[in-house]
Amino acid sequence: MKQEKKTCQNCKKWFIIETDDFDFYKKIKVPAPTFCPECRLQRRLAFRNEWNLYRRKCDATGKQVISVYSPSKPFPVYSAKAWYSDTWDPIKYGKAYDFTKTFFEQFYELRSHVPRLALANIKSINSEYTNYAVGNKNCYLLVSAMDNENCFYSYRLLNSKDSLDCLEIHECELCYEGVQLDNCYKSFFCQLGESLYNCWFCYDCKGCTDCFGCTGLRNKSYYWFNQPLSKKEYEAKITQFQDSSHWMIKAQQQFDKILAGYPRRATRIIRSVNCTGDDIINSKNCKDCFHARSGEDGKYIIFATGIKDFMDISLDDDSEHTYEVMSGQGNYGVILSTQCWYSRDVQYSDLCQNCQNCFGCVGLRGKQYCILNRQYSKEEYKKLVPEIIQHMNETPYTDKKGRVYKYGEFFPIEFSPFGYNESAADDYFTLEKKEAVAQGYVWDEYKSAPLRTAPYTAPATIKQVEDDVLDKAIHSKISGKPFKIVKYELDFYKKFNLPLPLITPFERHRRRLQKLSPLKLYQRYCDKCNTIVTTPYAPEGKEIVYCEKCYQQEVV
Repeated sequence: MKQEKKTCQNCKKWFIIETDDFDFYKKIKVPAPTFCPECRLQRRLAFRNEWNLYRRKCDATGKQVISVYSPSKPFPVYSAKAWYSDTWDPIKYGKAYDFTKTFFEQFYELRSHVPRLALANIKSINSEYTNYAVGNKNCYLLVSAMDNENCFYSYRLLNSKDSLDCLEIHECELCYEGVQLDNCYKSFFCQLGESLYNCWFCYDCKGCTDCFGCTGLRNKSYYWFNQPLSKKEYEAKITQFQDSSHWMIKAQQQFDKILAGYPRRATRIIRSVNCTGDDIINSKNCKDCFHARSGEDGKYIIFATGIKDFMDISLDDDSEHTYEVMSGQGNYGVILSTQCWYSRDVQYSDLCQNCQNCFGCVGLRGKQYCILNRQYSKEEYKKLVPEIIQHMNETPYTDKKGRVYKYGEFFPIEFSPFGYNESAADDYFTLEKKEAVAQGYVWDEYKSAPLRTAPYTAPATIKQVEDDVLDKAIHSKISGKPFKIVKYELDFYKKFNLPLPLITPFERHRRRLQKLSPLKLYQRYCDKCNTIVTTPYAPEGKEIVYCEKCYQQEVV
């Protein structure tokens, strides 16, 4: 089909469906979407809660657990141990398809009864409080993390060790407040770094050792705010600086002034071919993608690694031939689903693992040929699924805002198990309660009980902090919410002369997210040569933006 201009039934703005898009939809046998790419992304993210954790009872054992579902949620929630056990069978919740009701109504009813997994955490050791996590050891409050050890309060970590408060770091060790780092060691407050060693407050530096407050350096050592020093001069300078009071605040303020005048690369696309978007590495034929690694042949993804032949994917790794998936891992042929892992040819399903040929299922493990959690033979399944798809088109679900959901449309907005204010959507598309409710999203009003522990006032330096801080609570200077320090992180702060944090882990995560470029592309002019560039930096923004040619000439 030729390129087509459509009006989004959600935001009412027009968007383009390209010829290649129609080819993909035809291949996976779904109709073209009726929501624009941005509204599709926002809708998917509303089905994922990453950082809002609650204490509640496991409905299987009665024991207290940490969960992404507040106690006010109407469905049962099981601890990981109970959920993965053989003491219950999700097939028992299955029902025959009812052609007098819409598919989405039946799916919602099923999902309301099947036990939910308190936290999505598998193959991990001593890492109970990690979410959307796989294969971690001795980790705490990690989200979307795989194969890490001794890491805390971080997001999108891979194969890293002994690191705290980081975002998008890969194969790093002893890093703190790092954002978008690869293969770095003992580096702090660095962003867009590669192969750094013992660096502080560095931006867009590669192959550097012992650098402080630097931007755009390549293979340099002993640089202080982009000025070369001898080894002796550098070591004396950093010792003197770190012995002063409130040294970290001073360093950040001085570095921010330098960073404001440093030109941003229009788009960060590295070792990639025929790609558009930003923060794309080792990829091919990826269009309008953000934070993608080793991707191939697809469009519209954020935070994904090793995926191929895809469209509209959020936070997925090592999957292929997928469409409209929120939170996946190791899938093939999974479409229009959430939290499905290591599965094949699954549609409209949620929280299914190691499944094949399932449609509209919830919480299944190792099953095949199931519809609404009911078991069928292969022949029955192959006959019934096309009938259901036809029924979805002839009897669509219509929400209170008049949005129509036929086959090929992701789950209705109001079906999210989370309040909008709990979900990842609020991190990237922040809305007030009135706005969210007006758009049809749910809003969660649950308030956790306050942390009952003695308040703690942090001293000026980490050297003055005693171990009694572990029994007290620091109150955030932003929200006033209390939070605690654990032993491992206290030892980390003391080892590297870092002050105690003064805001909650979630607030620190939100602050790091703001350092990422927006998930949107604009047309603007290169601030040096006036060439038109496509970039995530808006034309009215304060950032200095260079085209690729001018950027390459700028870095040292």
